[in-house]
Amino acid sequence: MFFGLASACLSLVALGISITTFAINNRQKREKLENEAKLFIVNHEEELSYIPLCLIASAYRRHGKCLRPIYTEFNKLSNEQQAEVLKQLNYDCKLIISTDWVDDSLEKVKRFIADNNLGRDLLYDDAKYYKRAYDHREQKYELKDEYVHIFRSDLFGKPNYVVRGFYVGDDGLSFDDFMHRFLRAKENDDPVSAMVQKPIDYLASLIRFNDCEEHIACFWMMVVVDCCAELLIAKLSKEQKIERLPACEGNIETYEDRFFMSLATLYDLSKFENKK
Repeated sequence: MFFGLASACLSLVALGISITTFAINNRQKREKLENEAKLFIVNHEEELSYIPLCLIASAYRRHGKCLRPIYTEFNKLSNEQQAEVLKQLNYDCKLIISTDWVDDSLEKVKRFIADNNLGRDLLYDDAKYYKRAYDHREQKYELKDEYVHIFRSDLFGKPNYVVRGFYVGDDGLSFDDFMHRFLRAKENDDPVSAMVQKPIDYLASLIRFNDCEEHIACFWMMVVVDCCAELLIAKLSKEQKIERLPACEGNIETYEDRFFMSLATLYDLSKFENKK
């Protein structure tokens, strides 16, 4: 009986040591993870405003090098380290593991364009000119006058023509402005929507889409996709509520930044349930 009691005591002691060792190892592992995340944050203090786009870069280019240093360095982190960085920076969002949502959301954008009769399908061949934008990632993303104020007075065939909310002065309209006004006119059954060219058709004509340099076509595909996805999100949000990714507060300086920004919009669009 004595030996049995002694054996039981030794087993309890061993169990206690094992539990203590496990707790110490867990604490050390936790401290190591916290320190690794802290080191990342300190080393990339000047680019932390791009963390929301790091989530996109990590999903889209998980095993690839990016132009912006913080995207590449974030990719190098393990999932645990990435999650800890988000926690320490108070970002209440999850990691994005796959990219299955990209093509699904692009299909939603294509349907939105077709359903609203916004113009020809420029997202053909698996949206090649949109996806090829990343091939031109080093291009500077500059909002030049010829890009922002592209919709000018020839929209109606007359200079500075005014038709119910469509005023096209010397400065013209941005693509987003034109899309919003065109859709608002359609929703209100305003005949003005039949008096103007379809937004995407007009854009394709202005930039000579079939003949322009590829980086220009890619520029506009990022603009078109992002604009249409935002409009569709606004429409779907009336019936469904989603938690959107935090906005990137850093300056959009290159095609890489702009491409990841548009992908972030597509990711948010993917959160809406598909209606049968």
